[in-house]
Amino acid sequence: MEATGSRPAAICSTDPLVHLTLSIEVLLPLLILLAFQERPTGIASEASSRDLRASTDDGYPEGHRDLLMSHLNHERPKTSAEVDADGIYRQIGIYVVSFQYLEDLLFQISWFFSEPPYSEVGRLRLVNKGFSALIGEAERRAGEFLAADGRDNSEFSHNFRTHIRECRKIERERNRIVHSAYLHLEAGGELRGIVRSDMRRAKDGASGAFDRSYLTEKSLETEFRKLAEVIVSVSFDLRQLTSWGPGSRS
Repeated sequence: MEATGSRPAAICSTDPLVHLTLSIEVLLPLLILLAFQERPTGIASEASSRDLRASTDDGYPEGHRDLLMSHLNHERPKTSAEVDADGIYRQIGIYVVSFQYLEDLLFQISWFFSEPPYSEVGRLRLVNKGFSALIGEAERRAGEFLAADGRDNSEFSHNFRTHIRECRKIERERNRIVHSAYLHLEAGGELRGIVRSDMRRAKDGASGAFDRSYLTEKSLETEFRKLAEVIVSVSFDLRQLTSWGPGSRS
């Protein structure tokens, strides 16, 4: 029976390998969120704080710190407790690793629709393609297959295009996180805050307000949730496409 939406027909398979693969793909985003939520949130160690603190002589542009502080006065937490720098940077690291998993899913979709599927020649044609290029390849190749297979106007096809658009949003979020500067603010000899700052981009299109935010140990919760949802969706898309596509066992 043909599956509807983005849920693969293969999920009803009796093949234990299929169930194991699907279980891993579904559980991984949940494990990512669990690891993020259960990380320790205590005060950073004295050694790590000392290594990470920024001083006025650390090479930041003159006036940059004052400008940041003037924008962030209303965002600063009222507590004077030291910031868990390790927890904040752990968030960023887990997000980057999770993003790479999504990139691999797009690679797998693109590779499956090479000629023949999963050929070495097809793989070599995809190497060195960045995330944006892989989005385009996955969209084009899967779209051509769905059109040729008479599924261009199916619910699955509409859902797949929605997931592709979400991948592009995730790419923008990832670039914002990775390409920002992370500035350490101290007062009274202690690390009091970490600011993500990108003075090259305006915040939400606002004139004169550059993109910056004061970070806490839970700053990326929304981004993690969006990324996990897209990973689950694209994982199911991959399974459905491989169950329909060339070389499938159906």
